[in-house]
Amino acid sequence: MQSGIVTEPLGIRFSRLYGGSAEEAERRLLLKSIPIWKRPLWHGAEKWAPHAVEPDRDAIREATRATSVKEIALIVEALHYRGRTNPNFWRSQLGLRISGRKLQNIAKACFQSKSTT
Repeated sequence: MQSGIVTEPLGIRFSRLYGGSAEEAERRLLLKSIPIWKRPLWHGAEKWAPHAVEPDRDAIREATRATSVKEIALIVEALHYRGRTNPNFWRSQLGLRISGRKLQNIAKACFQSKSTT
């Protein structure tokens, strides 16, 4: 039986906790999920090989709509499975991918923070 409580998606909670607008939440969440030393390479990969970073962009897009940490865990698991079954140079050899652990930690922080509505 459902309790009837509607939780806000991660994108809205993220923008409230870290500042910025809800429209910017996807891009900011993406950058926070990438290790800082890989961000310059990530920007290059976005320009030169957008197909290589598309799975990560899709995962972040889904994550901003997720309403629980369990959903985030399933999204990360699906992304890792997709990376194992369909490897590419940018993700496998260069390691240009989002950190599932960082994404889950951000989601935990966002969902545990008190709602201000």
